[in-house]
Amino acid sequence: MFGGLGMPIPYLSNKPGPGRPGWGPAGSYDFQFEVTGAVTIKANAAGAGNFRVSWPNGTTQVLSSNNASIAAPDGTPGIVSINNEKLDTTYADEFAIVSGQANVSKVISWGANPWNNLSSAFLNCTNLTDISTTTLTTGVSCVLTSAFRSCTSLAEVDISSWNMTNAARIDQLFDACTGLQVFQASNLNLNHTSRWWLRGTGTAVTDGCEYRLNGLNITATSYAASNMIDWFTGIKINPSSSFANISWPSVTHATTSFGGSSITGVNSTLDCTGWTNYNSASFPYFGSLTATEGGTSNMKINITNLSVSSVTSFNRSFLASSVSEIIGLNSLEASAGITNMEFAFYLCTFLSFSNSNFSNAFINSFSLTSNPAQAFRGVGGSLSSGSAPPNLGSLNISGISSLTQMFQSAKFSSAPDFSNVAMSTTNPYDFSSCFNGMAILDNSNIDSLFAKTFKVSGFSSAFSSCQISSVTIGNNVDLSTCTTFNRAFLSASTISDVSFPTNADFSGVTTSTNWQYMFLAGPTLSTCSVDNFIRRLHATALNYGLVINFNNAATTEAPSVVSSKVADLEAAGWTITDNSTDATLPFTYPSYSFDSEVTQSVTPTTIPTGGQFSSTDPGVTVNASTGVVSWANTFMGTPTIRCTYTDGCYNEVKMSMIITVDNNYSMEFDGVSHVRIGKELNSVFQDAFSYSAWVKFNSVNANYQSFLSAGFPFQSYIFNGTVKMWISSSNSTSTESIPASSTLTANTWYHVAFTRSGNGVGNTNKIYINGQLNVTDISSTTVALSNANLTIGSIESSSGSANYYFNGNIDEVSLFNRELTAAQIKLIYDANSTNKAIKLSSLPGGAPVAWYRMGD
Repeated sequence: MFGGLGMPIPYLSNKPGPGRPGWGPAGSYDFQFEVTGAVTIKANAAGAGNFRVSWPNGTTQVLSSNNASIAAPDGTPGIVSINNEKLDTTYADEFAIVSGQANVSKVISWGANPWNNLSSAFLNCTNLTDISTTTLTTGVSCVLTSAFRSCTSLAEVDISSWNMTNAARIDQLFDACTGLQVFQASNLNLNHTSRWWLRGTGTAVTDGCEYRLNGLNITATSYAASNMIDWFTGIKINPSSSFANISWPSVTHATTSFGGSSITGVNSTLDCTGWTNYNSASFPYFGSLTATEGGTSNMKINITNLSVSSVTSFNRSFLASSVSEIIGLNSLEASAGITNMEFAFYLCTFLSFSNSNFSNAFINSFSLTSNPAQAFRGVGGSLSSGSAPPNLGSLNISGISSLTQMFQSAKFSSAPDFSNVAMSTTNPYDFSSCFNGMAILDNSNIDSLFAKTFKVSGFSSAFSSCQISSVTIGNNVDLSTCTTFNRAFLSASTISDVSFPTNADFSGVTTSTNWQYMFLAGPTLSTCSVDNFIRRLHATALNYGLVINFNNAATTEAPSVVSSKVADLEAAGWTITDNSTDATLPFTYPSYSFDSEVTQSVTPTTIPTGGQFSSTDPGVTVNASTGVVSWANTFMGTPTIRCTYTDGCYNEVKMSMIITVDNNYSMEFDGVSHVRIGKELNSVFQDAFSYSAWVKFNSVNANYQSFLSAGFPFQSYIFNGTVKMWISSSNSTSTESIPASSTLTANTWYHVAFTRSGNGVGNTNKIYINGQLNVTDISSTTVALSNANLTIGSIESSSGSANYYFNGNIDEVSLFNRELTAAQIKLIYDANSTNKAIKLSSLPGGAPVAWYRMGD
């Protein structure tokens, strides 16, 4: 029956024919494959009946049902034939090589019968070189999983004629066919779900495999499409390949991946144009797609007209790819609302957006809910000319809270434009390492970002080693929620200056560690910027007592107000390091303190070109261009005179216009005597009131030393060096004690003032020492109308007996029937000079109801 049986076989030709052992009459057997030695196979019947297996030595077996292990009679090389179309009453529709895989060399014919299961059919057949171009027909739900996996000798495969409309799974179909040079599947109609069907193919071929997948049609897929993933993972692509015009299923399917693949040649392009029905929620994954020639290969990816209407994730899409250009980004229409772009272009160091950038339609459809960490990290970093910045259009980042490392180590020819980016105005953003190491080659800046309105939670390493011209953070940026500036501008030496908001709130930075290395080896801030920084520290973090280093930057020297703020900060515990030589104040006056009854005008001795002068106090007049300050002979105040320069920077000086009186004497109290005022002024304590006095006590001890009191309802004294106030709703007991927070030193003059906003529970009591607010107390009681005498230097009871005598000196005691302002109290304190005191009868707001000169 079989021609040529028993004849010598000098070699096995590349084509089937009658000269082969086991070759039957034409068409007599459907499925045939060639072997070079013994094999064991699995063959299962499609239904009831018999099918035949013919071996190269002429033996034929008639089988039925399922056969898990059918061993060849011997090792005769030749053709194994299965399914005799004339004699069989059924056919085998499940097949696999069980053992002897290395002895399988070719598939001759797939036959006309549909296959139900070819799972692992030729798995590990490492010497298989040909799988035939005849049509393989898949039966309903046919499984082809691993059918040719690890067939490393396969060089050319053409499955374009296969009928795979019923294929259920083709997972790992050609996985690890490393020697594959050509894979032809153009216009193939495929109905399947799969993973890794071509993974690892072509990797042992110098030029890679030429994939001819143009027009591949999988629109008919009716199986679960969730496994359509990692299709082209780890393959080596010949640049002649085409993945164009693939028609994807209309159902939602998983991401298509080229992850870990490579493309050979120079100036090669991966052609993925014209994809239709790409209904994956994730953008195609080209992560780790590399060029075998390295960074000089100019590898491109063409995704022109990719359908992205179902895409909601851009996560890791080009992560660590050596792509130099993504052709067609400007052709992408709106997505379904991309929420995630983390690592999207991470370490794409050869990528340039210069020739093709995001279309507005595409980028404007993003609505990020996941933080875009490292989205553009390293982009263009290996290019001498860098990359054009990504088109950010109207990117919506209002739903996120962090931009950490987003542009780290990127190299751009010009600055990204954030003008139209949508940002949250309520959720603070973390900028940690956002621009760390980024270079902008035209020396521009990113002020378009910091001109927007948003809050900041962190600036840690935000601009470390960054190569940009300057940073100007506008007043719309809220820094009150920022908790760290650690290393913010570390080693960013190309930055010429950093300008912070003139309303900056630094109250959120509570430890020195979070100021650490902020400007180390970085920008040398302009004096203007440092001055502003000092002003804002003073205004928002005076009592934090932290450490900050401005390196070589300078503040403006005295008599500038900012110089006094540095002193205030250092007195409050701050350690501030700046240039050892302060910058000269650009405008100066011959004097800054005046007696208004004597002098009513002052002219500056230095006037900067273009400077504009102004004052904080309407009681003085300042000529805007000449800086001449004038005031009335009755004016008292401490106005701040500001000069604003043409670049917007400014400096201020504090002047003092005070009407003084001679003050040559004070009253000395010996600890056994006092001054009795009487009861006429006791009604003053029934509403808002204030008093002021200069005191010097001789020793710190545990004795109560009263300097102004009205019996039990109101008492003020020194006890163990602490100023205390007592107020009471009773004439017999003390109700509320209000201690100051500072301990005073003996034999030192102090100005002490007490104010009360009204008489009743909930009113505010304040103690001032040397012109500064020392303690604030919300009252828990009222002040009774005293029936005792008002006294200086002791406390008298209702009966007239005195105790708690003062030992020391008291001067310039005054009582007001109103709550003095902090500015008025400071004015009283600032007026003190040798043999002079303020003329309280001319104090703004009105004279005191009583003023005791104590000897003058």
